[in-house]
Amino acid sequence: MSNTTQTAFSTTETQSVPGTHHLRPFHVSVVYVVACLLVAWGISGCGYVLVEVTLPPDTPTPTAPVRLLTPRPRATSTPVPSTPLPTATATATPTPIIHVVQTGDNLLAIAFQYDVSVQALIEVNEITNPRALQIGQHLIIPPDDASLLTAQPTATPTPMPLGIVNLAFHRTPVGSLWCMGEVENERDEFLDMVQLQVSLYDVDGQLVDRATGLTAADVVPGHGKAPFALLLPRPPAAGFASYEIVVLSAEPIAYWGRRHRALTVEKIKGEMNGRGFIVQGVVYNQGELKAEDVSVIVTAYGNDGQVVGVRQVDIASLPAGERQPFNLSLIPASPAVRTEAVAWGIKEIP
Repeated sequence: MSNTTQTAFSTTETQSVPGTHHLRPFHVSVVYVVACLLVAWGISGCGYVLVEVTLPPDTPTPTAPVRLLTPRPRATSTPVPSTPLPTATATATPTPIIHVVQTGDNLLAIAFQYDVSVQALIEVNEITNPRALQIGQHLIIPPDDASLLTAQPTATPTPMPLGIVNLAFHRTPVGSLWCMGEVENERDEFLDMVQLQVSLYDVDGQLVDRATGLTAADVVPGHGKAPFALLLPRPPAAGFASYEIVVLSAEPIAYWGRRHRALTVEKIKGEMNGRGFIVQGVVYNQGELKAEDVSVIVTAYGNDGQVVGVRQVDIASLPAGERQPFNLSLIPASPAVRTEAVAWGIKEIP
């Protein structure tokens, strides 16, 4: 059996009695201390006593386990939301609606479509001639409060009863049919955007053709008249049994804007020359502002007073206080015996 000894204070190799092994350094332990005490106690005067101490096999020094320390939460005060100071908030601007003018569009129909007034459309888009819309033209549809742009409140377009006088139907050489007449306004207010519809029916009451349009003149004056001419493109060759003509809508003019109201037609006269009806007259600007885009609307009447022809002639401009003659020729549906004319224009912006 091998014996291992170690002195009290040395950790180096020492010599022992024959048969022993060299000592290995090791750490002082409790067993060693106890062994030393026993050796000291067993020493006698007669000699040295060697005590064998069997050491346990070397074991690695245990490593202290690592613990992850999680901080314990501490009580904190709950933050109280503060009331922010008032800041300027940008007001959302509504995205404008754009209407692209299509074939057959007019301001009245567009106004009905978007539930706005005709005058609001005119003001927002700075339209100088309400009847001169161009196909492809972009119109801004005003918001609901666009009426604030006008100096006076504008009435919403509403149908109103108006009279139809001097009505007659005239067939053309190509088979279509003209429906001509006048809208009679018995009211005090002037009207704009007067729209009519004529319908033809067969003996069974079935609709066979229909046409819709505006009066030829921009304005139907109070206690006055305005002509119209509606073309029915596909009337039955055998004729029709009955017809119906109604005023679909009209709008009282509450705001005149740039309309020129001081234009009159003087020295109007007309006479037949072969199949044509020759009309002459003079337009007079009685106002203080130059008139632009002047339109003269001529109505020709037959023997029974019915409308047999409607024609428009345009004058580029007419300075304030000046007169300008005009003449035109139209082919009436039947011989014309007399004529009337009105003129409307736009005020030049100084």
